[in-house]
Amino acid sequence: PNLIPQMLSIVHSDRQPKRHHTTKVLHALEVLATNLDDYLHLVIPAVVRLFEQADSPPSVRILAISTVGRLSKKLNFADYASRIIHPLARVLDSPQNDELRDESMQTLCALVYQLGSDYAIFIPMVGKILGKRDINNPTYESLVTRLLKNQSLLEPGEGTEGTGQKHGANNHDSSSGEEAANAVSPELGVKKLKVNEQNLKKAWETSQRSTKEDWVEWIRR
Repeated sequence: PNLIPQMLSIVHSDRQPKRHHTTKVLHALEVLATNLDDYLHLVIPAVVRLFEQADSPPSVRILAISTVGRLSKKLNFADYASRIIHPLARVLDSPQNDELRDESMQTLCALVYQLGSDYAIFIPMVGKILGKRDINNPTYESLVTRLLKNQSLLEPGEGTEGTGQKHGANNHDSSSGEEAANAVSPELGVKKLKVNEQNLKKAWETSQRSTKEDWVEWIRR
């Protein structure tokens, strides 16, 4: 029960220029995804805070946003929609690089797919920002259009190759089709992983690290 709080404390205290420890925590959260249901009230604010911090390295902000997107395919974010979408909108409404913008839009697409009609309340707010910043995303626009027309977000016969999973939005070219597959492929219902908490806790133990050599060894593990 104490593992997740300990992992998140590393995120809060990590002030290294490249945030190596934070990156490791984000990857670990993805691995533990389906075991995080009872900890979303801790995980969501911590990860959102990462991508909202303008002084965080762009690579860490991008990874934090993509982590939210990937977790949304395995966990139910309905209770946290506002706490994720408003910060994403603020990211889009601020100066940012193309990769940060694209990752934000991809994660929004995943949230549209999961939330369905519950996303409708956010459409005007997000649309206003996209218009203001002249951001165009065919996948998002297609999903929103279908949502407003009360149409299924799934296209009959479409699916992610090799998985049998369908994806949302009918796109006009292959590139946007690939984007849809990556952005909104559903993975909900995945069985929980069997995690040996003691081993995982031991792997993340940092109390004995004091010298530079200790931390280098820990990061390489």
